[in-house]
Amino acid sequence: VRIRFPTTDVQQVVENILQLKLSYFLHEDYGFYSYSEHYALGDIFVLCSHELDKGVLVELKGRGCRQFESYLLAQQRSWYEFF
Repeated sequence: VRIRFPTTDVQQVVENILQLKLSYFLHEDYGFYSYSEHYALGDIFVLCSHELDKGVLVELKGRGCRQFESYLLAQQRSWYEFF
């Protein structure tokens, strides 16, 4: 699953939409898909760029979906509420 948000504020996406703490993520100074950097928490990736047209990309691959589902359960939310 890939979701792009039209903002450059990665902290807002992580803390308000994913409802996770940015400090739990590992920051890397390189990115994928022409993004300049990314944050990773297990298999949950948040890619960011300073270019507004790219925005912030949340990527949940296979296990990342299951990991995020565990966070949703702890937050008493469902996939329907997330989307």
